[in-house]
Amino acid sequence: MRNHSLTVLAGIGAAAVAAPALAGEASTGTLILDARARLEHFDTTSADATAGSVRVRLGWKQPLAKGLTGLVELEAVGAPIDDYADGVHPSPGRAVIPDPEILELNRASLTWEPSRRLGAEIGRQRIILGNSRYVGNIGWRENEQTFDGVRFWAKPNPGVTVTYAYVSRVNRPLGTKSPQGVWRGDVHLAQIETVQRRGRRTPLAG
Repeated sequence: MRNHSLTVLAGIGAAAVAAPALAGEASTGTLILDARARLEHFDTTSADATAGSVRVRLGWKQPLAKGLTGLVELEAVGAPIDDYADGVHPSPGRAVIPDPEILELNRASLTWEPSRRLGAEIGRQRIILGNSRYVGNIGWRENEQTFDGVRFWAKPNPGVTVTYAYVSRVNRPLGTKSPQGVWRGDVHLAQIETVQRRGRRTPLAG
């Protein structure tokens, strides 16, 4: 079995754009633009597949008040080369590359950061704990995994970050058209990350 993946074009851009001023607050918003093209070929003895896909994320991040920020982001995935099974629609004789074509709300959240040491975010968001081995956004797939819930973090001391999150829904890479694309639950996550000279230590509970 051979699997080859190549990101043939990757670009991330962000531009600040002036917005109408809120009373007493600077309200310059930020355009979120993230685009990439990806080619993946899967070769097995029983089935082959080739996926040429393009992913675009477009959003806006806007300060609303002191320490309060709103964010909305859409995500679209298209497949100009679709000689593969995407995990949603049947494609006999083709190997599965789980990058279906989608258009969805990727993130929509409010973030409150009263100080550099304390913060919270509620809504549909990106959660990456540690090296994302157990909890993360599965960044190597085109459709990002996001989480619906609330997250709190604190930095009581330099090099120490404490995180707690409650998640009610996981938006998986297969998207809402797949029976496996959405997972609903009642999940509590906790992490204490410490940065030391020898590296990072990250106990995780969930």
